[in-house]
Amino acid sequence: PITKQKLVEHGLHCVQPGLTYFNECLSGPLKTALDAFKAARLFSPQNVNVMKPDSSVVDSLSVFPFLNDPSVIENLKLELPLYITKTADINSDFCPLKWWKLHSSEIPEWSSAAAKVLLLQPSSACCGMCFLYIEQYLQ
Repeated sequence: PITKQKLVEHGLHCVQPGLTYFNECLSGPLKTALDAFKAARLFSPQNVNVMKPDSSVVDSLSVFPFLNDPSVIENLKLELPLYITKTADINSDFCPLKWWKLHSSEIPEWSSAAAKVLLLQPSSACCGMCFLYIEQYLQ
């Protein structure tokens, strides 16, 4: 007879190769991208208000080559308490871009870093679509 335990064991046996592959990808070729996505959360005032990160989390921003400078990271750490304070009364429907513009003079290091990080394209999908449209146009 098939027992619940045997079904669970069989299910785990079936999904284990996929989980192993997923873990290998996240700790291998996709690690830098995953680290960048995690670090980029620090530029969402709404997330920072909830996360209340400490200065050790700021080190994760060095995954971005343009922020991988000890003096930049140190300046971000110094401004972090003020940044967290400024996020205290943020609304969930407030536009992050407007928020950064409003607070750029108060937290200039974070504002400068945010301007760079928020320009990053998270995937190549847009580029791929452009090439697809060009290819269709040329045919």
